[in-house]
Amino acid sequence: MTAPCISRLDSLISQAKTDVERARLLAEKGCYLARIGEVLEAKSIRQMLREKFGDGRDLGVSVRIMVLEGVLSYYQNLGPEAGDRIMRAKVLSVASGDRELISLTAAWLSHIQYFNDKYDAAIDSARLAIDNICNEQWQTHIRVGLLFGDMHLLVENHEASKRWYELARNAAVRYGDQAAIGAITYNRASLRVFNLRVSLALGYPISDSDISFADAENRSSTNYQLVAGVTSLEHLLSSSRISVQVIRRQYVEARDALIEVLKGDNVPISYSYRRVLISDLVLCNAALGSSSAAADQLNILVSMGIHDLPIEDSLILQSTIGLAVSLDSSLSTEVLSGCDLASIRIRFLQHRTDLAAALASHLNIPEEMKV
Repeated sequence: MTAPCISRLDSLISQAKTDVERARLLAEKGCYLARIGEVLEAKSIRQMLREKFGDGRDLGVSVRIMVLEGVLSYYQNLGPEAGDRIMRAKVLSVASGDRELISLTAAWLSHIQYFNDKYDAAIDSARLAIDNICNEQWQTHIRVGLLFGDMHLLVENHEASKRWYELARNAAVRYGDQAAIGAITYNRASLRVFNLRVSLALGYPISDSDISFADAENRSSTNYQLVAGVTSLEHLLSSSRISVQVIRRQYVEARDALIEVLKGDNVPISYSYRRVLISDLVLCNAALGSSSAAADQLNILVSMGIHDLPIEDSLILQSTIGLAVSLDSSLSTEVLSGCDLASIRIRFLQHRTDLAAALASHLNIPEEMKV
């Protein structure tokens, strides 16, 4: 299914009166293709633009090429260079004083900073994007709406989250962005599952109805991605499905899914949550009596290191490994050394309190973004 925005961009590209106008539109198209997993076509556009505009003759094209390169890196392998590339694009945009470019680059930078757990920086970048937003700059509406929708849902501020998601959805409809609508459905579903795992790690009870609702949302999100032809989120969707299975103690199904998703580079090595997935595999094997397989995976986890994980991931991982060790006493507790679950829980709760406070001034949609 061809997204409406692609049909519109193709029409505009064919009608473009100058090479610069055509190049800017092509870069915009390339970003969308990268987001839905059409990597080869996006790279082809990037190469073509580099060959023609690599001399920096037009700042708007140069900045958009850098954004395309950052988006490609992010959606292809969650590479750390994505943030560096877009940060450079933002610096150039700020120096130029071009508000549209500032808003575009800051919005994308906030998205990547959030994914890298740099929440304060993400909020600052989003604020810069809002302050410089131009008329009908739908990509900024989408990125910022998604950011605050996600962050508010992370701290379980559901009403504020709903408002920001609705902003992103309305902008996505205006722009014809099927991938963004898919991202909204995916993010909402995966964060609900993630929050359930956090609750379990904190020792809080969760209800069967909460699990069923999160599972239904996750299935709906998966179906939408298939219909929209979005393949770039597949490993993230798989991770969310596996979490539901782990929560339900469906260890055979979760183990088989984990073995498949951890093959090769399905989940990039640079993706910190990969270590949480490995801890899930340790738990599944321990619960199923496969002590040798559990020990092998635990050794892999030890070799990767766990002390640099974001606090949310650290909380879930330590809780998962603790459960695995309680089920199979033959497992080494080396991975737990120096990590007190009680202190991690305290740190996590303080982190969530601080994040909620930082979001307090972003509960409502600012006037300049209302659509």
